[in-house]
This record gives sequence, structure tokens and C-alpha cells, in this order.
Amino acid sequence: PRRLKEGVGGATSDNQTAGKTDAQAVKLTALLNEANDTLERSQKELARVRGESVAAAAELKAAKAECKQLATAKAAAEKAFQAEREAHAKQTTELRTVEEALKRQTAQVAASKAALKTHADEA
Repeated sequence: PRRLKEGVGGATSDNQTAGKTDAQAVKLTALLNEANDTLERSQKELARVRGESVAAAAELKAAKAECKQLATAKAAAEKAFQAEREAHAKQTTELRTVEEALKRQTAQVAASKAALKTHADEA
């Protein structure tokens, strides 16, 4: 059924109303298409970011594993260094003991030489 709409200047026909409705429908369709395009771009960007996030998580996991290996290697190196330090300290102590014994023996030899010389001079 045709209906008339009262306007300021008189009656407007359904054709004018239909034209306005069609124009609004075209505008709304364009807005909807633009929104769909934006949504599609956003979904693609989200997928890309998620992919980067997964890759970054994998890199982080690998880095953590490497850190753990390095920490284990560091602990082993520190243990070996400490053992080497203790061995060096022990060798140093043994060397001092040998040096002291050598000094005593040198003093004994000197005393023996002096005693021999004294004995030879008396004879």
C-alpha cells in the first residue's frame, strides 16, 4: 500500500522515501564492507602477531636452556678452578717443606765441612 508522508512543503511520495532508504542501505552496506575489511585485516595481523609470539616463546625456551647449560658449565669450571687452587696450595706447602729440609741439610753439610776442616787442621 502506498502511504504519503506529510512534509513541510506538502506530501512526499513513497518513491522519495524509498530512494532515501536505498541510499541509506548503500551507505550501510559500504560501512559494513569497510568493517568486514577492517576485521579481516585485524585477524590477519592477529595471526601474524600470534606467530611471532610463538616464535619468540620458542626462542626464549632455547635461551633458557642455553642459560641452564652455561650455568652448569660455569659451576663445573668453578669446581675445577677450586680443585686446581687447592692442588696449587698443597704443592706450595710441599715445596716450602722441601725448601726447609734443604736448608737444614745445607746447614748440616756446612757444619760437617767445618767440622772436617777443623779436624783436618788439628791433625
